[in-house]
Amino acid sequence: MAQANTPRSARSRRRLDPVERDLETVRFTLPLPPSTNNLWRVGRGRVYPSPAYVTGKRAADSAAAVQQLDAASFRQCEIRIVLPQRCTGDIDNYVKPVLDWMQHYGLVTDDAECCRLFVEWADTPDDTAVTIILTGKVLVAR
Repeated sequence: MAQANTPRSARSRRRLDPVERDLETVRFTLPLPPSTNNLWRVGRGRVYPSPAYVTGKRAADSAAAVQQLDAASFRQCEIRIVLPQRCTGDIDNYVKPVLDWMQHYGLVTDDAECCRLFVEWADTPDDTAVTIILTGKVLVAR
């Protein structure tokens, strides 16, 4: 009967509070994103996403759907990004679009939740894809 005296909104909130599960690891691949230098354009007095960036996000969404990737929110996570050797430019130019997409897709609530970030060039079977290994605590609704 104690619950009867609790306001309805408080009871609802209690049920929806997220719970952390133990460490989980997810491995997936995404199409190679555009370099950070090519994400934005300026025109007519405004800044907007470049066509390559918009296309890259859609391709990443499709790749995640094909791999049946769940949008679980990882916290206190470690992210490993493996780039194919054929990439040109600075290694850090490929990190931002990957982290932004992971936040857009719901894998991380904020890339500030990342505790460790590893980025490396490697020989990969597909030189048009980025491999991402995400390890961390997952938030789930009760």
